[in-house]
Amino acid sequence: MKIQTNRFKEALTQGNPVIGSWIMTGSANAAEAMSWAGLDFIIVDMEHTDASIADIVAMMRAIAESGTEVIVRPPNSDPILIRRLLDAGARSLMIPFVETSEQAKSIVAACRFPPRGNRGFALMHRGSRYAQTDDYVNAVEENICVIAQIETAAGIDNTDAIAGVDGIDALFYGPGDLSCVVGRLGDTTGPAVRGLIEQQADRCRQLGIASGTLVPDLDSIDWARRVGFDFISVSNDYGMIVRMSKDIAAHMKRQLDIAAS
Repeated sequence: MKIQTNRFKEALTQGNPVIGSWIMTGSANAAEAMSWAGLDFIIVDMEHTDASIADIVAMMRAIAESGTEVIVRPPNSDPILIRRLLDAGARSLMIPFVETSEQAKSIVAACRFPPRGNRGFALMHRGSRYAQTDDYVNAVEENICVIAQIETAAGIDNTDAIAGVDGIDALFYGPGDLSCVVGRLGDTTGPAVRGLIEQQADRCRQLGIASGTLVPDLDSIDWARRVGFDFISVSNDYGMIVRMSKDIAAHMKRQLDIAAS
């Protein structure tokens, strides 16, 4: 059995833009349903959810058959957690709050076996299909994709150095935390935040590294594409549920008001 190509990483390498979304509920059923909708990738989140590694594995299993690629966002850059996620079968990781090249090097090292890194060696785990993949040790690292999330002023200042670390495949700009950087907390689509993000996307193009961002709705996709992002995540499962629920409730209230008038 051969290791399957990481289609998300392959798309970034070839310069093909991809579109995805985010799982915040931790629900394997939601992840499975969304994966069959034609998304290129789904980010499963551990930073702002109560998802455990077991929950992440359940979601990866649910998504696997659809062919949609999974990106796992751990809560931090803890190398032990990174190694455990890789053993569990994750191969695209988005690491939050990357601020320095030294931190980026530590993250990459946790994803690589010696002598290139310090990932602990094991074969009897889900990542290797329980030791049934061909030449796992040499082949797996070709398909690991590491995304550094730039969320602070320090990360912005060190963009060039972080992007230059061998093994960092892409940078991601989350508008929520960047709204703090520009002093506009929560104003994630305002001109200050978007102006900063546009500057960073342009810098990524100059550096020759792939970049991505998060947008709240369909109307914002065109903006993100014009800016030149390579991968765009749109909304999340909670957001979709709440938005549709509010639309239904508002529509029903309008109908009742009309009937009562």
